[in-house]
Amino acid sequence: MASPKSLTNELRRLRRRLGYFQKDIGRALGCSSFEIARHEQGMLPNLKSAIKLELFYGVPLEKLFPTLYQTLRREVRRRRRSLKPARDHLAAIDTPASGRGRRILALDPWTKAIGLAVFKGEHMLDCGVRYLDGPLPDRLLQNGFDVIKEVFRLYRPQLLILPDLTRYPGRRRSQYVRAFCQRLKVHARNHHCRVIEIDATRIGLKFLANPRASRQAIAMAVARQYPELERLAPRPRKAWQSQDLRLSAFYAVALALALRHRTTDDGEMSKISPR
Repeated sequence: MASPKSLTNELRRLRRRLGYFQKDIGRALGCSSFEIARHEQGMLPNLKSAIKLELFYGVPLEKLFPTLYQTLRREVRRRRRSLKPARDHLAAIDTPASGRGRRILALDPWTKAIGLAVFKGEHMLDCGVRYLDGPLPDRLLQNGFDVIKEVFRLYRPQLLILPDLTRYPGRRRSQYVRAFCQRLKVHARNHHCRVIEIDATRIGLKFLANPRASRQAIAMAVARQYPELERLAPRPRKAWQSQDLRLSAFYAVALALALRHRTTDDGEMSKISPR
């Protein structure tokens, strides 16, 4: 039987593996971050919340909360029959209606972090940065790949959007990021997910009518369209400062939005990878 400490570690490990804060899990489950914190400190949830956590993390209830499961085994079986899992995890928990349309995952990968944005139709389901630890190349090719596999499991995207890296040959960043993208394309196709690569110059044209627009300027343009992201936008950097990795989340949103404007005067703006 799992101890409260092991329960605490398991819930916290699952949440951090997905890159979420306690308030993010609370918002998805329709409760407060304080309640999520109490569960991670060892306090057992009620049965309804426990089943929501089971559906969200994709981990059996008997593993997450063995004491609760042993006590209420019959009730758990009855509730599971009445709460049949929906096609994806987000539809099985108390979240606002996410609208109609295909699920789109847009990624802006770097060697230290991966910016991501998830849409369903016109509605944004997720936006953020997943920071990576460890030495290269495992930091990206192994740890980063595991993170995105969890995102695939959670959201089950039907379309994956990546930046077109063919315009950046010979750079050290591109060496690892390109290998990561190639591996990710194979994973996406194995999960019946279409892959589209979008040229960076088209992002600038779409948002600012400038093919050389900076990532900071693109982030500000995205924040104007999504005011809820405005507080997360980093300040413009000084000449001696490195680029803020939070910009990757805004760039991922820009990739997703640019998909709606693929056709231009000179033809297709994106390269669609063959299946």
